[in-house]
This record gives sequence, C-alpha cells and structure tokens, in this order.
Amino acid sequence: MSQGRHQGRHRLPAKPPVARGNRRTALLAAPLATIAVVGAGVGVSELPSAPLNPTAAGADLSAAATHRVSSSAIDGAARSVGISRDLDRLAERPVGHKWSTADLNVYTKPSDGAPVVDEVPAAKKVTVTAQTLHGFTGVMVGDALRWVHSAYLAAKKPADPASLGLTFQPCAATASVEHGLVPGAIRAWEAVCNDFPQVTTYGGLANRPEHDTGHAVDAMVYGDSALGYKIAEFLQAHAAELDIYDIIYRQHIWTPVRASEGWRLMPDRGSPTANHMDHVHFAVN
Repeated sequence: MSQGRHQGRHRLPAKPPVARGNRRTALLAAPLATIAVVGAGVGVSELPSAPLNPTAAGADLSAAATHRVSSSAIDGAARSVGISRDLDRLAERPVGHKWSTADLNVYTKPSDGAPVVDEVPAAKKVTVTAQTLHGFTGVMVGDALRWVHSAYLAAKKPADPASLGLTFQPCAATASVEHGLVPGAIRAWEAVCNDFPQVTTYGGLANRPEHDTGHAVDAMVYGDSALGYKIAEFLQAHAAELDIYDIIYRQHIWTPVRASEGWRLMPDRGSPTANHMDHVHFAVN
C-alpha cells in the first residue's frame, strides 16, 4: 500500500503527504584567486584587490610577498576541497540496510515534487546511505542515489499485515466504543484493537456519515502514519472476512467493490481530521 504508493500512485497518500534537494551536498568552494609566479614562489592575489604585477617599474617584491601564499597553504586548501569531495562521496556510499514499512515512491530528489522513478514494495530491504534531508533518506538504486520518505524505513523487517490473524475478544474501553455499533462493526473493531494495541483511542457512534448508523469506527493514530498504513493494509487484507464496506485514510478511500482502482483521492474537506489524516476510518456493510 502506499502514501498511495506514497505519493506517486493512489494506493495510499504519501508520508506524510507523510509528507511528503539536491542530490549531493554542496562542495566546499575554494576562494577565487589569481596565481602569479614570483621566482620560485607561488603568489595568490585575493579578489577584489588589483592583480599584482611584479615586473612593473618600481615594483617592490617585498610588497608582493604580502600577497603571497606559501605552496603549503595552497596544498592545504586543495586538501580541504579534496576532503570535502571525499566526504560527499562517502555520504553517498551504502552504510547498511533498512526495511520499507509501506509501499514507497522513489524520488530523484528529496522532495515530493521531484520525479518518481521507481517504487519499493512494503517489507523490502533497502540499501541506505548516510544522507538525510527534508524528511527523506538517500538510498541506492543500482548505482544511482535516490530518495524515499524516512518515516517509512525501519531497522527490522515489519510483519506483513496480511499475516496477522483475526482475534475477536473485547478490548479496553469496550462499552464506550461498542455502544451503538452494529455487530459487524464491533467484530471489525475487535480485530483491529487486538492486533494493534498501540491504538488507545477510537471513535464509534457519532453524527457523521456511516458513524450515525453504527457501521463505522475511527482508529486514532495521530502522527504515527506508519501505524495508520499498517492498520489500513490489515483491513484490506481481511476485507472479505470482516465484511468491509470502505476504508479511508489520509484523504484516500479504498472499497472492495472498486479494489482494482486502488486508493482513490477524496475531495479536501477542510481540516486534517475531516480529511482522515490522523485516523483510519473503517466501515462494514
């Protein structure tokens, strides 16, 4: 599933839309200089002072010496530039591996506005670099440096949501959540709350579409979008068993009857909560 395919395809919206660059960090720039040969020495006249002309009548070579930089200093500057380049190249070298926790778009630059050139499926091992910028991590795709959302990378391989079994037993705050829900919604809620104990706040019966009839539940994940995507994928994987009518997350909707279309973008409803940015909505038939 994606931030739908995290930003590029409408499976799930991006992280976060997340959210949602230059490929290389800037090299240390060497100062502009004009180099003149004075005897066996090498002189550098700093801009914007006038170029030194040691052949002019009355020129004082001792004055020229004040504009002169020793060869060791020049070597030092060159070494600084070389070290900077080496560090830049080092930052692009692989430093290890992480796992994608959701389907991820692969960008040419660390920006949601950059071209998407590839896709990493969920639970895939990714070769990462030391580069991080604007919430993105540099990854190696072949020999090329590319970028993915950092929030969807984990040190350990995530469990496949589809592999999680269904458990139907009361969870905490059962009475307040179950009040007014139809039996199918209670069943779906129990499946979610047992497999995702991290979620401690749910919304049930309310004066909103699908909630007003007791057919829908909201699982509040707030800023933990990785958790939200896992719950959404879990519900997708068990849609038939749970008799799911629809799932809404991060302004995208998925329905079993239009599953071939993936996650579809919804109109902006005016606020993060109304756009389901902080919770996963699921309803049953």
